[in-house]
Amino acid sequence: MLFRSEYKALIQKKRKVESSLSRLLLNRQKQEKLIIKKGQDGERERKGLESEFKDLERQLKALGPDRGLPASVENDDSHQKKYRQLDRQKKNSHKALEKLIAKLDKEKEAGKGKLQDLEVDISQKTTEMENLEKNLMETVRDESRLQALIEEQYFRLDMRRSEEHTSELQSHSFISYAVFCLKKKIL
Repeated sequence: MLFRSEYKALIQKKRKVESSLSRLLLNRQKQEKLIIKKGQDGERERKGLESEFKDLERQLKALGPDRGLPASVENDDSHQKKYRQLDRQKKNSHKALEKLIAKLDKEKEAGKGKLQDLEVDISQKTTEMENLEKNLMETVRDESRLQALIEEQYFRLDMRRSEEHTSELQSHSFISYAVFCLKKKIL
């Protein structure tokens, strides 16, 4: 029957949408976990760089010319080289820290974008699922209506046959009685 094949097709489509929706929900979960893990890893790396940066600042302050060291120490080449080297390390550390923070911000935004895309996909699949369920219900309702209509027509046809049958029987009975009466008169 047409409705049954349509119903089966809708059921198959619903199963596919359910499967797709399940995959999307799992992907969203994985994406959320990945964002959290990247955030934690990035936070650890940022803290390490900040610690390194603060350590270099302390070392620079200890070597710095503003400490009031004697002129012989201030003019010492090895002392100045060490100071410049630490200063370069501090600047490099600061740049690395800034790059890391920018990278973490980009990753966070990219992760949010992916999550938003997944949410849109999930919303679309949920809507598709609701529409399929409505179509299934309509198909079932239509099939029920058709079944009721068929049963009603069958009953009417059966009643008509019954009436026809009854009138035929009456005709046969009348003819049989007439023949019987004629035979009696003749005999």
